[in-house]
Amino acid sequence: MRNVLSLVIALAVGVSPAAAQARPDFSGKWSLDPKSAPPGMPQGSMMVVTLKQDEKTLNVDLHASSPLGEARRTSVLSFDGAPAKTTVTASGQEMALTSTATWEGSILAVMTSGDIAGYAMVQTDRWSLDPDGKTLQLETTVSAAGQKQTSKLTFIKQ
Repeated sequence: MRNVLSLVIALAVGVSPAAAQARPDFSGKWSLDPKSAPPGMPQGSMMVVTLKQDEKTLNVDLHASSPLGEARRTSVLSFDGAPAKTTVTASGQEMALTSTATWEGSILAVMTSGDIAGYAMVQTDRWSLDPDGKTLQLETTVSAAGQKQTSKLTFIKQ
């Protein structure tokens, strides 16, 4: 029994650093690859996300502009799953939402919720980094007003 317990402890200690190393560093300035723009996105639109990451947090500053106007989303996400304030500014109005971030292996899952125009909204973002370190994938699923929509965007490191 003592040998089995020793083996389990050794594996747990040995696996922990490997799991931590599997987490990518998303830091950098990333621009939307126009080829991944969702259908219906107006011509001339652009999206840039600036990410600053340390071992405990990820600072997110996403800026989108189009002929229809500008929007910005900012947050400081804690990797321990603690709720964080996310601010979305669009059309001169500011909305406060709540986000939590958790690691699923090398994928960062961010769940954001709040009330938009009287409707409960839940958005799940799944951030992943391609092996080349120069391509960031963002899969977003939004559920609001009985509707659900998923989009996949690709960002290129600047």
